[in-house]
Amino acid sequence: MDALSPRQEAFCRHLAEGRSQRQAYIEAGYSARGDTADEAASRLAGNIKVAFRLAELQAQQAKRLDLTVEKLVLELEDARLSAMADRNYAVAIVATMAKAKLLGFIVPGGRGIRREPPGPVPKPYPIDPETSLAEWKARFCPKVA
Repeated sequence: MDALSPRQEAFCRHLAEGRSQRQAYIEAGYSARGDTADEAASRLAGNIKVAFRLAELQAQQAKRLDLTVEKLVLELEDARLSAMADRNYAVAIVATMAKAKLLGFIVPGGRGIRREPPGPVPKPYPIDPETSLAEWKARFCPKVA
């Protein structure tokens, strides 16, 4: 796959750091007039090379931080239980919704709520210190036709 341009790489890095698509687009050096930044950022994020690079950066970040879906769900459940004990029901609802999204019960784009998960509960990606990034991408990244 061809290398990304410096601006595309910067866009990916800003997204991986948690910025919105619009912020990442502008900070990567692209011009933004009105709402065009949102549209252009969305198109750029949909670029297959950009999506692969972002997945790569996120995988590296997850490995560094030792993040798994299971750990995130447990943290959200702890937050929900703490909020319920404090009678802070709004925070408990937010934690519940975050768990539902993480586990695939909430369909992205507001298309509804699933009554059942989309499949088995996702297991954390096994991160073997001996696995190279290329091997990990071959196993877990979407295949390009």
